[in-house]
Amino acid sequence: MPVGEALSQFPRERTWLLPALQAAQRAEGWLSPETLATVAAHVRVPASEVWGVASHYPELRLAKPGRRVARSRARWRPWSRPTTPTAAA
Repeated sequence: MPVGEALSQFPRERTWLLPALQAAQRAEGWLSPETLATVAAHVRVPASEVWGVASHYPELRLAKPGRRVARSRARWRPWSRPTTPTAAA
């Protein structure tokens, strides 16, 4: 669902800022600067206030979610090396 469509269900009032941000994040997956500007224009609030509200709540993402990278559990650990050399047979 596009962000504009998600915002169309909310009245153009300041009191709907937080629900509008939540709906925009559900629609896009995160809150890009363009999305914040769209929300600001829709609810008629300054962009600085929208950014302030979005940055205050930890459940609102201001960065695009990254990929999860699986790392190997077997890593070289310097403290796991033998301290004495082993004799070759």
